[in-house]
Amino acid sequence: MPLDIVAAAYVGFLCLAVATRRIRPAMPLLRAITPRALRIGGGLLLALALLSGAARLGVAIGIVAWIAALAIAAVALVLLLSRSPNIAFVAAAPIALAGLAASLIG
Repeated sequence: MPLDIVAAAYVGFLCLAVATRRIRPAMPLLRAITPRALRIGGGLLLALALLSGAARLGVAIGIVAWIAALAIAAVALVLLLSRSPNIAFVAAAPIALAGLAASLIG
């Protein structure tokens, strides 16, 4: 499974999580961004993951890979958010960079 799909799904889910009231107070750096912008950005990142999977693997396999990537990213994010929301936020930068590098290489 391509890493860029998982990375985009993770960061998209993180944007959606930070847009909620429960996670938002733990993220002081993101108070300047409105929850609506975070929701739109999260949705766009999830759509980007779907388009990336469909373009790389074909529509049929791409959708299945996208669903698997959503599951992997969601489990990873929930486990990190249960430990500490700050860890989940800090982990987003290396995950996003790894996904970007994977998309450029592959």
